[in-house]
Amino acid sequence: MLHRWLVRVGFDMPRAFWVVWSGLLVNRIGAMVRTFLVVFLTQARDLSVEQAGVVLTAMGVGSLVGTQMGGYLADKWGRRRTLALMLCSAGVFIGLLGTVRTYPLLMLSAVAAGLTLDSFRPASQALMVDIVGLERRQRAFGLNFWAINLGFALAGIIGEIGRAHV
Repeated sequence: MLHRWLVRVGFDMPRAFWVVWSGLLVNRIGAMVRTFLVVFLTQARDLSVEQAGVVLTAMGVGSLVGTQMGGYLADKWGRRRTLALMLCSAGVFIGLLGTVRTYPLLMLSAVAAGLTLDSFRPASQALMVDIVGLERRQRAFGLNFWAINLGFALAGIIGEIGRAHV
């Protein structure tokens, strides 16, 4: 009975699926940056609310373009290469976003972070479908939805723990 339940919720997925799923989880934890970016920019970087809004808009435009770019690169370079490059790049650019001080560099970092934060999605979705096949696709997409929500929830907890230790 336990085995049937485990299979039903997705624990029979291949190891490669869980690797992609874990990458999605980590990416969604990092995407929490968008939620508090305006607070960070206005308090830690002393930008006006308008300037912080422009930086956030630049990040959004980067995300919009990034999903299109990610689909193109997934077809051109391959899903795995695109996925690895974009997930690693997102971490670099989010880190850069927290360290740069000048407004022009903040804008460039925001665009780059936006481009890379969402450009992995087409490659990850296509790779996931390749890995699980047609019969488990619905369950796989459901589990990915859990990764997105769990990543968002964990980001808040991790952020609060980090804030408490500063």
